[in-house]
Amino acid sequence: GSDLSALLLPEFNVLGVTRNPASHLRSSCLQADLADSARTSQIVKEFSPQLIFHCAALTNVDDYELHPEEYLAKSAALTKSIVQAANEA
Repeated sequence: GSDLSALLLPEFNVLGVTRNPASHLRSSCLQADLADSARTSQIVKEFSPQLIFHCAALTNVDDYELHPEEYLAKSAALTKSIVQAANEA
């Protein structure tokens, strides 16, 4: 996501949303958990984005390999939360 936002910044207003503090990003950034559907809806309604790029990912590869079904379910729920927020806006 940070590389994509760096490419888009010269031409577009970019707002990043990250679960962890991200002082290295050049774009404006909010700290939030996108798995929290109420918070995701609030962000989408507040900022009214024209486009949403979903680059969020679970990054603990070792844990993913031990519990793939759990990680796939979490990833699907996160994506669903983002799509629902966009549809409601």
